[in-house]
Amino acid sequence: MTDPSRPRGITRPTPGAAAGPPRRRLVGLLVVLSLLFVGIIGRLADLQLVAAERYVAYGTSQRLRAEELPASRGSLLDRTGAELVLSVPAQTVIVDPRMIDDPLETARTLAPVLDDDVATLASRLSADSAFEYLARQIDDETAADVQAQQIEGVFLRPEPRRTHPAGNLARGVLGSADIDGVGVSGLEAQFDDVLTGTAGEVLFERSLNGVAIPVGQQQLEPAQPGDDIVLTLDRSLQFLTQEALAEQVRATGANGGQAVVMVPSTGEILAMVSLVVDDEGEVVPATYNRTLVDTFAPGSVLKLSTVGASLEEGRSTPGRAIEVPYALNVGGHMFQDSTLHGTEMWPVSRILIDSSNVGAIKLGQELGEEQVHGYLTRFGFGQSTGLGFPGESAGRLRPVEEWHGSDIAGVIIGTGVTVTAMQVLAGYNVVANDGVYVAPRLVDARVDAEGGRHRAAAVPTRRVVSERTSGQLREMLEGVVSDGTGTHAAVPGYQVAGKTGTSWKLQADGSFENGRGTRDYMATFVGFAPSNDPRVSVIVVIDQPRNVYSGGSAAAPAFSRIVEHALRRLDVPPTSGDDREGTGHIVTVGSTESRVRATPAVAGDDAHVDELDG
Repeated sequence: MTDPSRPRGITRPTPGAAAGPPRRRLVGLLVVLSLLFVGIIGRLADLQLVAAERYVAYGTSQRLRAEELPASRGSLLDRTGAELVLSVPAQTVIVDPRMIDDPLETARTLAPVLDDDVATLASRLSADSAFEYLARQIDDETAADVQAQQIEGVFLRPEPRRTHPAGNLARGVLGSADIDGVGVSGLEAQFDDVLTGTAGEVLFERSLNGVAIPVGQQQLEPAQPGDDIVLTLDRSLQFLTQEALAEQVRATGANGGQAVVMVPSTGEILAMVSLVVDDEGEVVPATYNRTLVDTFAPGSVLKLSTVGASLEEGRSTPGRAIEVPYALNVGGHMFQDSTLHGTEMWPVSRILIDSSNVGAIKLGQELGEEQVHGYLTRFGFGQSTGLGFPGESAGRLRPVEEWHGSDIAGVIIGTGVTVTAMQVLAGYNVVANDGVYVAPRLVDARVDAEGGRHRAAAVPTRRVVSERTSGQLREMLEGVVSDGTGTHAAVPGYQVAGKTGTSWKLQADGSFENGRGTRDYMATFVGFAPSNDPRVSVIVVIDQPRNVYSGGSAAAPAFSRIVEHALRRLDVPPTSGDDREGTGHIVTVGSTESRVRATPAVAGDDAHVDELDG
């Protein structure tokens, strides 16, 4: 029965029924709060105890900026310490594009300062990166102008710039380094690991907008510069040699020229010059070191090896007379002397002094192929000089097994062989050094960052011929200058020994015939002075002379001038009072000295043609 006193719709709760659900919710809330508390405590423990250092480092990284300090590249110095290549302080402009609000407007501001294109700069300023170069290795004045703009996000950083105080002097030898300071050619590439320093680092604290905080944390690790290289080159003599060679290239209408100056007793290279004629007709330094890289058929300068071998092997003496006809058939090819003469008895000395092709070939035939090849190898042909210069050629001296028919004759007179100018000079230094081969040397020492000087290792030497044979060859080479084909090589006051060489120029296809169906020439003179006590040796090679063709006319005059400069530079006193004329300071186009015969004497394989000497 319903209680009439209880309001309708209201039900009295059952005792104990309402306490269950609220209590469970409260317990659940307490559990959640406890877990959150435990999580917070754990997180605090992780932050304060477990990973404190990691988070401190993370926070520090947000404020600290590390910037590399480029190391200065070592210098290339001449033998006196004069700088040929060095690094000078410069500034590079960089940008953090994330900090640039208006790339186009910023580009318009910087374009006239950096002398750059607005569109190019705008592209860099809006790049999706944190680092971009705007201009590299600028001068101090431009750097000051950039800094005066006070553009947020644009910074200056030091970056050394490579420079050549002597301009293009010896550039083919010295080589070059790229904008990042990496050697890419010449000595810069060969000694890149020595010249390259160790980069440093500066760590500084910055604000949120990237500006360094003056009183913030800073840390500096200085860059370590690379070592300097002291060369054997003499800057003054390099310049004088270049001028003398350039004068001769112009006088002969040639395509270019090469010259090397050495101290024969030590192998020190005092000058190395490679010149070419550019598209405007100007004589300029070549872009690479042709004296070590380019090869050519040397002509009669190679006869020294065969004559020396005949003397050394006891088959000849300087006075031994042999029958020398004007022409000689070898393997079906006719070889001729440069001047018409009957069949005559010539002493061996005259064969070298007057540069007889036929006489030299007959001496070589007596020796045989093995000994002809062996002595050329002993004199240094067909192998590198050991300088380690990038791109150096070993020349081409084929193994005896590949010789056939008239090949022996072509090798003896220098048309079946290719050489570098450096190889030829090193070979002639054997005679200057009483029969001993002294390897060429281009580096004198390394100077470290503390100033310590470390001398280069001694160059290897080896005996090639006896002192007696060397003395006999020296007398013959003196005769070449006094009475033979090299009279224009004489130097007033000094006894000079040397040899001429004239050969057809090898073309790109390996033949001697150019695109016009004719032949070009290479003219060479190599020797040393004073001949009784050699202090300097020189080779001059004239590439494709047009007014005169022979080594005695085209190359010997420049040899004379260069030797005279070198002897003065080395303070070598005169050895005689000989002031005779004919020192070769002027090219005489109509000279009547022994000259190249323009008439080919053979047909067939150009590798077997007779050498045309003068």
